[in-house]
Amino acid sequence: MEKAHARLEVMTTLIADLPGNAERASDSGMTKATGQLTEAEGQALRAIRAVIFERDPLQAFGGMRRVMAPSGDLLWVCKDHYPHYDPGLPTFS
Repeated sequence: MEKAHARLEVMTTLIADLPGNAERASDSGMTKATGQLTEAEGQALRAIRAVIFERDPLQAFGGMRRVMAPSGDLLWVCKDHYPHYDPGLPTFS
């Protein structure tokens, strides 16, 4: 538990040091979002995925389930909130 807390503190510090999206877009001269990940963002997401799979080898994800929100975003929700995104098959009498 101590290791997890220490890693969380390190990640919080790293995230606090990152520039905001507005700063990043203005620095690069880009005015529109492309919807594409940068190489660094892709690497970061792959690293997070590797850590998650290392800590959860059965890939149970704490009972969370992946759903697609109406906006098209992928979300991870608990069993209590899953029916909001997937009401299941209709029942006929």
